[in-house]
Amino acid sequence: MAVTGISRRSYRDTTLTHSHGHHQVVLALEGSLEMEVEGRGGRVEGCALVAVAPGRSHSCRADGRNRFLVLDWDAEDGLDEAALRFADACARDPFLALDPKLLPLLRFLDGAAADATIGAAERRDWARLLLRRLGAGIGERRTLRIRRLDRALGFLAANMTEPLTVGRIAAAAHTSSSHLHALFRRHLGRSPMGELAEIRLEHARRLLAEGDGSIASVAVAAGYAEQSSLTRAFRRRFGITPARYRQGQRRARPAESRSKPQESGSSGGRGQGR
Repeated sequence: MAVTGISRRSYRDTTLTHSHGHHQVVLALEGSLEMEVEGRGGRVEGCALVAVAPGRSHSCRADGRNRFLVLDWDAEDGLDEAALRFADACARDPFLALDPKLLPLLRFLDGAAADATIGAAERRDWARLLLRRLGAGIGERRTLRIRRLDRALGFLAANMTEPLTVGRIAAAAHTSSSHLHALFRRHLGRSPMGELAEIRLEHARRLLAEGDGSIASVAVAAGYAEQSSLTRAFRRRFGITPARYRQGQRRARPAESRSKPQESGSSGGRGQGR
């Protein structure tokens, strides 16, 4: 299994149609992407992904703020059984369901795409792991749609800066607070508010790695009332303060990119815009 690229991309409100000779998997990090593969339509959002087989014509269009993790890979001899199952599933049905338990791995890869301390070889190793996990249990998940969980996750990502309550999240997901708790515990292993805390922290970590705004502005952008709240949560989760984390990222960043913030996969690369 040759992973030829893993990147984060954002898409515009214009339709792009094309095909390519490699496999491509698009997973939602933020927002929603409308896609059509060989005349079949669907959306990439929440726990719904699209896996495009080589040579298949497909088009895509997004509206509003969005961010997606894109894996480009070639099938070779020596694929493990799980990856083979995933490749077969892609050929039959491009719109597949993501196991919600993989969402933390997606968030890690989201951060890894911007983390200057993580080398290309290590990123490929993580991408291979993700492909194997996508293939595990694919037969049971092909028709699975967790609409309420998808709605809740989308609402959390879009409203992370607001003082949310479980009641508001449940209302947005069209369910009760108790059912929402059960969904999050069953599929994510944490409460809705615990998931919100993870979303805020990962967003803050991405801003620290990529941008040059003050830590106070990062705290506000990630939904924290003040900088000290972000510092406490960040140290508890990652074992380091936001300031030290940023310093480490700047030291590891290639010299030519230190003069400006890094962009999130919006230009260049083999499968850009695909």
